[in-house]
Amino acid sequence: MDFHALFPLKEKSSWIYRTDRGFLSVAVTECQVVAGKNFFVTETRVDNELLQREKYLVDVDTFWLISRNFGSKVLVYDPPNPILVAPAEVGRIWEWKGTCGGQPLELKFAFTDTDVITVPAGRFPSLKMEIHEKGGQGEAHTERWYSFGIGVVLEKSVSDLMNFEVALESYKPG
Repeated sequence: MDFHALFPLKEKSSWIYRTDRGFLSVAVTECQVVAGKNFFVTETRVDNELLQREKYLVDVDTFWLISRNFGSKVLVYDPPNPILVAPAEVGRIWEWKGTCGGQPLELKFAFTDTDVITVPAGRFPSLKMEIHEKGGQGEAHTERWYSFGIGVVLEKSVSDLMNFEVALESYKPG
């Protein structure tokens, strides 16, 4: 299976997620090739208002999160954060240490399981990723299920600041 199909970043691709507070949408709004490298920008909206923009660099075996913008606040990952690393298979583990917006941050990622996940958009064979986060804002644990060709179908996060869950309502490929 094509590793890049875990997070299909193609211009005009969009996802709508159901949350306990309503709906949020994610869309790929920019795709650029700079010096032979692929960059993508996604925008997340709640009630049609921009919540955040994320900038990614994608190479042959890694999806790198470069920055997140919340309005005028820009949080840069230094070094870039490897949010997905090949091979995408159960047992794959990696770590990242750096800063986000100047604050120290440590992340541990692991692909831990496969399952068929049922969400409002349907049933999807999925690969489960667990993320443990430790930083200036406390600790968080996230479980994220990816389906090849679609991307994230379900995410549950528990942190010192808040808890949330998003489930895929619909997906439109670009």
